[in-house]
Amino acid sequence: MVQSNSASGSSWLNTASWSNAAAPSAGNTYFVTGTTFTVRSPQSAAASYTFGGDSLTVNNARLLFATLGGSNITVNNLTLTNGGMLSNGTTATQVLQGTLAINGSAFVRLHTVGAETGRNITIASQISGNGSVGLIQKGTLSLTGVGNTFNGTWTVGGIGVTIPDGTYSNSSSLISSLVGSSAGSLGVDSNVTLNIWSRFDVNYDWSTAGALTLASNGGSATAIIMTLDQNITVGALTVAGFSFGSGTYDYNALSTLGYADYFTNNGGSITVVPEPHSVALLALGSVGVMLWGRRLRNRLG
Repeated sequence: MVQSNSASGSSWLNTASWSNAAAPSAGNTYFVTGTTFTVRSPQSAAASYTFGGDSLTVNNARLLFATLGGSNITVNNLTLTNGGMLSNGTTATQVLQGTLAINGSAFVRLHTVGAETGRNITIASQISGNGSVGLIQKGTLSLTGVGNTFNGTWTVGGIGVTIPDGTYSNSSSLISSLVGSSAGSLGVDSNVTLNIWSRFDVNYDWSTAGALTLASNGGSATAIIMTLDQNITVGALTVAGFSFGSGTYDYNALSTLGYADYFTNNGGSITVVPEPHSVALLALGSVGVMLWGRRLRNRLG
């Protein structure tokens, strides 16, 4: 990209935007690099749009869904890296299809400055990579792809998050929601971190060797809410700095420990199963302590 798509209506079809002075077409790979660059989907209302190139890499720049009325946007071989961002520029839900690789840091910005309602994005793409995705501002990111191999980290909400086109903070009126809608949509052994002003809902029995982390609610009883309606298995669970040991925790157990405000009581549970190497290290440590104690007793006679 040599010229950012403007807010006045130009899109990725604008021939002046690309170094070959032509609209995206098969046989070419496309790169959008730099915080001042935005590549937009076509703005006129249509049922679907497909990016014409063989691939699109968004590096520290923004892919803006600008199709009026919402649409299915297909980008094959889309890569987000080094702060690359997806953003919804309309009040309608936008659906991304194709394939999506997340390398390094990436962001999804749901809300735009001055908008009163949340702006939603559905990612139906096959998601791969081991980077991180930061979800910021008001609206819902729904993941509907199946068989995703992504094994990085989903981070929801937060204060003072820096993204390519500025710094934005969530608040009680700008709540970010992540929904794992389809089986496998969160990826394989991925991590989920919920910061202040966030929501999280998994609509299937999610199992991961990764970590589920809920930050401190900061004094608000509704800052972080996780819908607990499925049987979830994680490698590690931390709530407000407290690390849970191995075991299964339903809402009653979480409530007894003082964490009722973080979860809804919908019949689900969270089982903590540390990774095998972690268990092995704990066992090795226990053996070491036993041997040390035995040697000390022998010396004392």
